[in-house]
Amino acid sequence: MQTPEETYWRARENVIQMFKDRKYQMIKSEDGGPGTTEDLKNLHISLEEFKTSYFPNSMDIVGVQTAEGLPVYVKMVFESPYMDKDSLYSKSDAPSVFKKLSESLGFPIKHEKTMSNLKDFFTLVKVLVVYNAKRKTHGYDTTTEKSFTQPEFANIELWPVHRLQVNIAHHQLTDPHRILSEPEKQEVLNRWNANVSMFPEYCIDDLLNRYYDGKPGNVYKISNGGMAPRYAVVIARKMPIRKK
Repeated sequence: MQTPEETYWRARENVIQMFKDRKYQMIKSEDGGPGTTEDLKNLHISLEEFKTSYFPNSMDIVGVQTAEGLPVYVKMVFESPYMDKDSLYSKSDAPSVFKKLSESLGFPIKHEKTMSNLKDFFTLVKVLVVYNAKRKTHGYDTTTEKSFTQPEFANIELWPVHRLQVNIAHHQLTDPHRILSEPEKQEVLNRWNANVSMFPEYCIDDLLNRYYDGKPGNVYKISNGGMAPRYAVVIARKMPIRKK
């Protein structure tokens, strides 16, 4: 049976690979100069090193920034009593949940009913929280494990640790995906005299789309083993929660 140490190590390794695929960068390289995406390889560690030096109190990842220059912080929560409740996905309880989140990250943010201070702060930083979600053992209700951030806090991503045990983007059954730039997207639309409503769709919280952090309106180019590529568009609708 897989140990908690191995579970969180796998999650950490897959988060680092996810950052590479998103073209995130280290803020500084080892020699002190500007960092690159290639420098992210230095964050990889062995399972034994993770067990002895990182787990469970030093698992967080810092020193990374998005392609746009937004600092990124990964909070890996081993004990998460407030992260496994249904209220995590309730809009009415979002202020208290994210107040606790900000406190756990050490951010001195005042809490207001309007959440304006939290909203302002989380436009300046990207936060990923990897936590141990409780899952139901019977039926199909996956509410408490659904890994999607609150719309009010677009720069916070909530990832149950079990969702990061396999790198879905690099699975042998997954074709390579890439989000097109806006000029590339327009070129495709013009070439085929099409509009995005004609493309297949990815829901905003589809696991593969969450891996690449796609936004509504983004278009994926999906390679297909030397054959003509396929395209798909990201839509704002969420995937339905299955219930027995």
